[in-house]
Amino acid sequence: MARNAYWRCGLSGTPLSRTDHRSVFAIGSIGRVVYRVKTDVLISAGLISKPTIVMRACTQTSEKEEWSAVHRELIVNSKVRNQLVLDMVKEAPKPCIVFVSSLRHGKALTKAIQATGLKSEFVDGKSSLDVRKRAVKRLEDCSVEALVATTIFNEGIDIPDLRAVVIAAGGASAIQTLQRIGRGMRRTEDKDTFYVYDIADKGHPWTTRHTQSRASAYRSEGHEVTTIK
Repeated sequence: MARNAYWRCGLSGTPLSRTDHRSVFAIGSIGRVVYRVKTDVLISAGLISKPTIVMRACTQTSEKEEWSAVHRELIVNSKVRNQLVLDMVKEAPKPCIVFVSSLRHGKALTKAIQATGLKSEFVDGKSSLDVRKRAVKRLEDCSVEALVATTIFNEGIDIPDLRAVVIAAGGASAIQTLQRIGRGMRRTEDKDTFYVYDIADKGHPWTTRHTQSRASAYRSEGHEVTTIK
C-alpha cells in the first residue's frame, strides 16, 4: 500500500461485517464506505450467481454452558447433526465444498462422506499451497465430488464451477458466513445459480443465537432463506 497515495480505495464484499471490532481499521486505512452495490443488482446484471439457501432444523439440548464444550457435543460429535450434513452433501449438486471449523470434524466428515461412495478429500491450514491447488483442480474436474475444508478456504480461492456450499461449521460470524457462500457466486456460461445448505441449530442458547446470526447475514444481503423443519 502506497504511503503517500493521493487517492486510496478498497473493494470488499463484507466491508464492516467483522465481529471482532476490527472493521474500524479498514475505515482508518481507506475511509468510510462511499458506495454500495446491492447483491440483487449484481445478480440481475448477470455478474454473479444467485444462491438458493436452505437451512434444515436440528434441535439438540445440552447441559454444557461453555461454547467449546457445546461445540464438541452438538456440532463435532453429534451423530444426528452429522447425519443431516451427510444427507445434504448427498443431495447437493456436484461439485460442492463442505465447510468445517475444526480438524477433528473435517476428518470425521470426510471419512463419513467417503463411506457413502462419494469421492471426497479434506484440506486444512496445514496443507501446503500445492496440495490445496491440486485439491481444487480435482474438485473442478469432478474427480473429487465434495471437498471438505476449514476456514483456510473461506476466501482466496476461485472455483467458478462450484455448484453447492454446505455449511457444517455452525458459528455466528457474519463475515465468515458471507465469505463461504461467496465461493459459489462466480458465474459461468452454464451457471447462474447455486445451492447453499446450512443447519438451523436449535435447542441451546449458543447454537440458537448462532443460527439467527447466520440467517441474518444471509438476509442482510437480500437472499431468501428457506428453513425446513
